[in-house]
Amino acid sequence: MRPETHETKISVRASELVPNGGRLTVLGIASLALLCVMSLSGCGLTTNSSAKQVPGALAALKVATPTLPPAQTQGSYQTSLSASGGKAPYTWSVTSGVLPTGLALTSATGAISGRPSTAGNFSFAVQVRDSSSPLQTASAPLTIDVSAPAGTLQITTGSLPGGTNSKAYSATLAAAGGSAPYTWSLASGSLPPGLSLNGTTGNIAGTASQNGQFNFVAQVTDNSSPAQTASAPLTIVVSAPAGTLQITTGSLPDGTNSKAYSATLAAAGGSAPYTWSLASGSLPPGLSLNGTTGNITGTASQNGQFNFVAQVTDNSSPALTATAPLSITILGASGLDQYGGRTDIQCSTSGKWSTQKIANQWWFCTPSGNGFFLLAVDVVDQNGGSGYPTTVQAKYGGSQTWATETNK
Repeated sequence: MRPETHETKISVRASELVPNGGRLTVLGIASLALLCVMSLSGCGLTTNSSAKQVPGALAALKVATPTLPPAQTQGSYQTSLSASGGKAPYTWSVTSGVLPTGLALTSATGAISGRPSTAGNFSFAVQVRDSSSPLQTASAPLTIDVSAPAGTLQITTGSLPGGTNSKAYSATLAAAGGSAPYTWSLASGSLPPGLSLNGTTGNIAGTASQNGQFNFVAQVTDNSSPAQTASAPLTIVVSAPAGTLQITTGSLPDGTNSKAYSATLAAAGGSAPYTWSLASGSLPPGLSLNGTTGNITGTASQNGQFNFVAQVTDNSSPALTATAPLSITILGASGLDQYGGRTDIQCSTSGKWSTQKIANQWWFCTPSGNGFFLLAVDVVDQNGGSGYPTTVQAKYGGSQTWATETNK
């Protein structure tokens, strides 16, 4: 609303007689103008109703879209996100989760459009950024529920319960749409050992015999003509029974010859504290196992792969034990000797070039006692003969026999 303003102008043009010391002096006022601007706030020298007003603080930016409409697979989908507050234009993005496959968000407009190809409930978070300085951002969680059109076959089981090793398991897959009865199968992957899928009922039952996470794709086929099929990725996690002692270390890191090594075995279940030992095999020379902590430490002095079975015993009564096969590979320190031999492949030191058999393989060895890769022309027949291959053929009857005989 513009402030009401009243302007009054007073203009005086006259010649007035003014007494001054007995003389008449003519004071000529050619023009006297007085401008008084009166407004609702009083009278001042000037008030300009079009003067720039100091703006107030921007309203807080927020996502104004509370929910999103559902979608159908292969159907056209179009909706738009909205925001309030801040300063337009806005920029939109998805900060976590994913949109349904086939849909995309236009960052400049906030439009979500496309044709979703997979049924399911898709949760994600959107963020809006305004153009103020400094920038404001706001985010909100949203969900789009994508369903299959009526009559379309789909697997409605989204997840399966976990199982326990050595205990009975039972769960049934479910489907909707299409024409019953259904036939079930596995399109890929495998069930936990001990469990099986009933192709008629979709029931997964049995007694799992192995711990772990087992991923597979279930497939259902209906009875229509032509038949419809649908598939869904699923997982069953099989855990050890509560309180069962087990070694949870699945592998150990490699070590390097002549360098410090440290790795710790771990266990779960049973009753702590644990006692560690080797049930069979041996550690690399130079390493030792701490029976109390399960720590393997030391400085390895020999290259190679060393296989052993670790054993843990708990503190319960009677005591529980568990074992696990493990291995440690010791690699040679990287580098070459003065002749170009590999320091991680060690021969017997002879002070001269030689050939030696190491781990069932023949090596050319340097005078320093390190394996050497020889790349050279072995035989040159200046008369144009076949040379070395002919010699091998004559002596061994073929390259395969030669390779077998020389590696004995």
